[in-house]
Amino acid sequence: MLKTPALSLGLLSSTLLLTSCQGTLLSGQDSKDTAVVMPDTTAVATLKHTDLSYYHWQLISVKDGSGYPVTVLDDIKQQVALDFGQSPGDSWVSFGVGCNRMGGSYSLNSNVLVVTTVASTEMMCEPKINDAERLLAQLMQGSSQLSYKKDAAPLLTQTTANGHSLVWQGAQTAEARYKQHPDIVFWRVDHHKPPCPDGSTKTCLKVRPVIYDDKGIKTGEGPWSLFVGDIEGYTHDSTVNTVLRLKRFVVDPVDVKGKQFVYVLDAVVESAIADTP
Repeated sequence: MLKTPALSLGLLSSTLLLTSCQGTLLSGQDSKDTAVVMPDTTAVATLKHTDLSYYHWQLISVKDGSGYPVTVLDDIKQQVALDFGQSPGDSWVSFGVGCNRMGGSYSLNSNVLVVTTVASTEMMCEPKINDAERLLAQLMQGSSQLSYKKDAAPLLTQTTANGHSLVWQGAQTAEARYKQHPDIVFWRVDHHKPPCPDGSTKTCLKVRPVIYDDKGIKTGEGPWSLFVGDIEGYTHDSTVNTVLRLKRFVVDPVDVKGKQFVYVLDAVVESAIADTP
């Protein structure tokens, strides 16, 4: 069975093997690019943790202290992501460029972000992605100054101690949209989608619950059932069996009697190529 490791944000420091990120600061710049066009926004004087954690952040610009683009990251900025979260007694930050997931603990005081002990999962990546990961880890670790402009798609500007400037654009998280902390559930999803039980021509996901103890050890699985609905952020692959970590929100839609569940993909915990004829 071929397994592909995946990292859930909240499990970054506890359930996967981590290794410290080290390397030489890399930049590749030839000429200054045009300034990022900023929407009409309102600056926030003092940032709160929720200003950071209520959004998924995507890189839209990165420049060195002289204002030149840092091409090793700027060329792949559409896949450079940043997330913040909190758990009892800890605030954590998680980031990546499309291969390994990196992160560490952080503190926020007077708009100064301090990230300590950046660590990473250990998947093999393409050489240019390795370079981007090393640079991003170095830019994130340590102290940096933040400024925040609030808008429907807010902008977060991060200025590092060596003068690099990273501009991130935010997209609201599911927690912020549904205004609640979700339950976390794990589902095994079969590669084959059988017909839905309503007699239509539609197909449904074949799923079964997977149970883990508080140490992350799998203790059992429930019966198979058909799921009539959608999982936000999930795209089914008919050649792969997966185990998904899902966020489950309770909603009370006005057009449906009773409360309903909304499922949002948090992470792919396991994936394996299916044995098909």
